[in-house]
Amino acid sequence: MSLPRVLLLGGTLDAHCVGEMYLRQLCKHYPGFLARYALTTNPFSTLPDSWLGFPLEAFHLPREHGAFRLGRASRWPSGAVLHEGLRHLLSPVLVRRIADFGRSHRVDLVWAVLNGPLAIYLSHRVAQALGAPLVGTIWDPPESFVEQKGLDPWSADRLMVEYRKALARGTRFGMASQGMADDYAARYGAVGKSMILGIEPDNLKPLPQDYTDDHRFVIGFAGNVYAKNEFRLLLKTLAATRWRVAGKDVVLRMMGPGINQQAVGPMRLEYRGFQSLEDTIDILAGCDISYVPYWFDPAYRYSTRVCFPGKISTSLAAGRPVLFHGPKEASPTAFLAHWPAGRCCHSLEERDLLDALKAMAGDRDAYLAMAAAGRLAITEELSQAVFLERFAWLIGIDPASLLTDPRPEDFRGITP
Repeated sequence: MSLPRVLLLGGTLDAHCVGEMYLRQLCKHYPGFLARYALTTNPFSTLPDSWLGFPLEAFHLPREHGAFRLGRASRWPSGAVLHEGLRHLLSPVLVRRIADFGRSHRVDLVWAVLNGPLAIYLSHRVAQALGAPLVGTIWDPPESFVEQKGLDPWSADRLMVEYRKALARGTRFGMASQGMADDYAARYGAVGKSMILGIEPDNLKPLPQDYTDDHRFVIGFAGNVYAKNEFRLLLKTLAATRWRVAGKDVVLRMMGPGINQQAVGPMRLEYRGFQSLEDTIDILAGCDISYVPYWFDPAYRYSTRVCFPGKISTSLAAGRPVLFHGPKEASPTAFLAHWPAGRCCHSLEERDLLDALKAMAGDRDAYLAMAAAGRLAITEELSQAVFLERFAWLIGIDPASLLTDPRPEDFRGITP
């Protein structure tokens, strides 16, 4: 089987972004030719001429939301004008530029990351301009972009029209969860498989034999605090107990780019700052559990149902059970029902969250059973082997042709 010459369209080039880790892990194992055109949110003054040894060009994304200053009175009209400009003025220019880049490298497959409005506008147009098949990666549904960027109803409707065009043009899609794959098959007729960031074997930590301490209970949290209300409830619940659960002093150990939370009384909080994926897993391995909140806000109902938080993969790689705090219909609920690697709290009541914490901190046998179930989940769904097998399916090659040993980060051996 000949290997396709791939044009990877999208992604951020931000080394601190989970999406960038996702793309790097896949592309390091690709033995064929790949050229990347990135839509980056970082205004680089100078860009490298290659990425993992592959040719690279990038475009700095403009803002994709309207002005906030006067609320909807200015945001919706300005956003509508902005998105009409993105679709009708900027997109045609970028399509020509990206298609020329693809032709110069004789690509015959477009792999698009549909992680924003402009990426959606470009994906099917670039594939059509190149006369190439389109495959795609979907981390979030467009409904989440509508909410996050405050799109006006007109722009939201136009975005969904463009999204359907991309799905109709695409032949296969790697999706955020099996729930998304099932839902997209029913709604759009899209062919997809769950493709969750796989855990590399070297990053797996031993399973615990007991709690980390007889007198302390350490809760780990990694990443951005996007579910702010849910996280605030955790702080309130712990404050009400004076940070003691099941007779143990509770410590909250956080890793991420920053903390933007109002203190709720005295806290036992350790902030470790931003960490690499490998160091994050190491630090979580020194915790007892990992706390994973998801939005209860109805505005995010669809996103929570079809997306999957990477925090779960990271926690299970560390060998630690998960406390999932989110709505019952969210994707982690089904995941933890299939692989009971943690406990769910589907409530915004302090007493219910406290009951979940007590159960995880006070039952050693159940705690160890959850950790063991997490390792089975890694093996069957979240391993690097599963991740790469589904990547091979996505781009239409035999999994056996992927590189067993990944190319080094500074590899320069790819030729045009």
